[in-house]
Amino acid sequence: SGNEELLIRTYHTVCQWISVLAIPPAMILAFFAAPVLRLWTQQSDLAQSAAPMLIPLAIGNLLNTFMIVPCVLQVAHGRAGLVARLNLVAVVVMVPIIFLLVPQYGAAAAAWIWVALNMGYVLLAIPLMHRDVIPSARARWYTDDLLKPLLIGLSVSIGAFSVSSMNGNRVFEIVQLSIIVALATVLCGVSSSYPRASIYSFVRKFRKDTHA
Repeated sequence: SGNEELLIRTYHTVCQWISVLAIPPAMILAFFAAPVLRLWTQQSDLAQSAAPMLIPLAIGNLLNTFMIVPCVLQVAHGRAGLVARLNLVAVVVMVPIIFLLVPQYGAAAAAWIWVALNMGYVLLAIPLMHRDVIPSARARWYTDDLLKPLLIGLSVSIGAFSVSSMNGNRVFEIVQLSIIVALATVLCGVSSSYPRASIYSFVRKFRKDTHA
C-alpha cells in the first residue's frame, strides 16, 4: 500500500542519514583514539593509556546507534515487548560474562563486551525485528543502510590512518581530523541512495541560486 511504501522509504532514509552522520566520527575515534584524546586532555601519557578503551567504546556505541531506528519502529508498531525480551536475554547472557571477565581483564573487557552485545543486536535482533514489521526492508537495511556507508567510512579511515601524520601540532592535527571526517561524511552520503539524492538536490539548488 501507499502508506507502507512511505514507511519503508522514511525508514531507510532515516537509517541511512544516521549511518552517514555517525560512522565518520566513530571511525575517527577508533582509528585516531590517541590523537583525539591528546587533543582533548592535553596529556600524552593519559591519551596513550586510555586509547585502547576508547576504540571498543567507539565501535560499540556506533553499533548501538544503528539500532535506534529499528527499535523505535518496533515500539511504534506496538512491539515493545520484543525489545524488552531482547534486552532481558542480553542481561541474562552478559551479566555473568561481565562478572567472569572484568575482574580478570579489567575495564577493557567491559568495553569489548559492549561491542559484542551490540554486534549481537545487529546480527541477531534485526532479523527478529523485521520478521513481522516491514520484512522486505531487512535485506536493504543490511546492505544499503549499514554496509555501504560503513565500508566507505572504514576505507577512508584506513587510508587516512596510513598516510596521516599526527606530529603533536595541535592545529595541524585538528585540521587533519576535520578533513578526514568531512571527506568520510561526504563519501558516505554519496554512497547512500537517499542522502545522495538530498546532496545532489542541494548542489543543484545552490548552483541555480548562484547563477541566478
